[in-house]
Amino acid sequence: QQEHFGSLYEGRFEESLRMMHGYRAKILGKETNVIPQSYSYSGTQPSSSYPDISNRKLFDGITANPGDLFDSSWVGINSDHVEVIAKLPSFLVVQWVGVHVAAFLESSVTLPVAISISKSADNGKSWTNPVLSNTPFIPTGNGEYVIGNLDALSDDRIPCNMINITLIKSAADWTFLSEGEIVAY
Repeated sequence: QQEHFGSLYEGRFEESLRMMHGYRAKILGKETNVIPQSYSYSGTQPSSSYPDISNRKLFDGITANPGDLFDSSWVGINSDHVEVIAKLPSFLVVQWVGVHVAAFLESSVTLPVAISISKSADNGKSWTNPVLSNTPFIPTGNGEYVIGNLDALSDDRIPCNMINITLIKSAADWTFLSEGEIVAY
């Protein structure tokens, strides 16, 4: 049934593909939810008010409370883009990458307008052309949203050992991240 939801037919929901990959990873064991060996922020670092102590929060499996701006699981960065570089535990074929982000509209915490994802098979010396996915919705209120690639990643059958995730904003303001997800086989 999840396979059907992920098929390309008119009217399918964008999140269906994510559901299919998650289902395959958890139930069928065909794909794996990957926890990076390590990751770092490139450029603007998380705020000391919303830190990612020892770079552990983004892939810890714990999402922040979408109704609480002050939940300690939120990582806050005030910039026009957020770039995360993740080192995978081995060479993997990555299918989907997503990030849980927040909108707290009255507090100038807004969603990215797009996500850009690229891969490296040589420890970050060279990167594939990025896959750019525009945010397919406008938030109607405060809450948590998941933004990920809607199209296949460049050279999607070639294993990689690093992923570059860039969240692009229309202006410099707060981005709150809660959890990253990488699905591979």
